[in-house]
Amino acid sequence: MTVFKTLLREPLLYFLIGGALLYLLFEAFGANPTQATALTLDQEDWHALKSRYRIQNDKADEMLQEQLIFEKIMQREARILEIDRQDSRIETRLLELMTALLAATPDEPSQEELRTFYAAHPELYGRPERLSILLLELPVAQRDWIENYRTLIATFDHNVSQALAFATATGLAKPIPKQTPQELEGTLGAYLAKRLLSLSPYRWYGPIEMPSKVYFCYISAYESSEILDFEEVIERVYFDALWARRMEQLRDGYARMRSQYRIERR
Repeated sequence: MTVFKTLLREPLLYFLIGGALLYLLFEAFGANPTQATALTLDQEDWHALKSRYRIQNDKADEMLQEQLIFEKIMQREARILEIDRQDSRIETRLLELMTALLAATPDEPSQEELRTFYAAHPELYGRPERLSILLLELPVAQRDWIENYRTLIATFDHNVSQALAFATATGLAKPIPKQTPQELEGTLGAYLAKRLLSLSPYRWYGPIEMPSKVYFCYISAYESSEILDFEEVIERVYFDALWARRMEQLRDGYARMRSQYRIERR
């Protein structure tokens, strides 16, 4: 027991453990562009993905192909890490688990970091005078369809311009241009308008459930003349800063993994 306690106090032990963890992470994620792995995309996979999202618009094809590549890479990398042994709903859960793993951040932002983020993004924290919104509206009864879009929008959320273009191209998104809070309440109802007015712009939110509909919302334009005090929006700043950090990790991690694949279509 004395020997064990002595080992626990030995800095070299923690150095060796840390080195082993870094080696495993490098083996899993370290890019080696000279040895790209072939990733074959079957027409069957492509047609299944189009059918899943009921796409009829050719403008969405290119983004949907990238979605297929994203899903295949994330699922394959998750299997390499043997995440599939932890859950029976393999395909969807692999994608979700691998995305969560890449976006996980162990560090909570400090008060100083929150103030720095707040100062760097005054456009996020004005008192809203006019908002433009992209509204994706789905019937509440179609749970499988809602879940598919939740996964898709979460995937694209690290590339908001793609998410916006995709939602528009599908023809399912309804644009609501430049409305005051009062006008927005008249258009969407008091509850949904209040929810949207409390959120930061330039992000997807949802699913927001109502009695007969489920909404995914993207705040695409945001006009204000008054910046709210830090203390008034500290909770929003915290979640925005954390979200930004996770999206950066997801972008960087996925870019490293994608660089290891050579895409083949047949």
